[in-house]
Amino acid sequence: MSEAKNSKITDLEDLGDRLAVMEGVVEDLKKPKLSRSQIEVLLNQYILLEDSILAGIEILSKTIASMSDKNILDTRTEQFNHVGSDFQDTWNDEYWACYEMIREGYSRRKLNSNTSEKVAHLQELAIALNKSTTEEKKEESKALEEVDELSRKYKPGNHPEPVSRKCCDCFIA
Repeated sequence: MSEAKNSKITDLEDLGDRLAVMEGVVEDLKKPKLSRSQIEVLLNQYILLEDSILAGIEILSKTIASMSDKNILDTRTEQFNHVGSDFQDTWNDEYWACYEMIREGYSRRKLNSNTSEKVAHLQELAIALNKSTTEEKKEESKALEEVDELSRKYKPGNHPEPVSRKCCDCFIA
């Protein structure tokens, strides 16, 4: 699907050209006795065309202003629906398995790229959190060391016994 995004449909003429190519691919797929590799190549083309045409119809439906262009877009949309649905109704299990395999491949590529982005984001987040917790721990450990020193200093029983001295008759402790 990323290939379809790189070649966006910009006008009705381009949409018509892609529909013509799609009809040619459909005619090739209707031929009897195609090898598995030929089916995969043709279905891959079919899927790319299908995705780009759908995206083009969506874009053009938002950007077209004139009534005549809207009528042309409606006609091309009906043509696309007719070509795709009529052809897919005739598919056997082998075609559907191949179609789903190719679709899953595109989904996995998209999923893998999303997963890679999420992993990179999580790694950055983990590094940032690790830095902040390390800095906090350093500050906490300094504070804890000070508390430990103070507690040792004021802990009963840790003070040395006072030295007794005699001064005249007084006893100073």
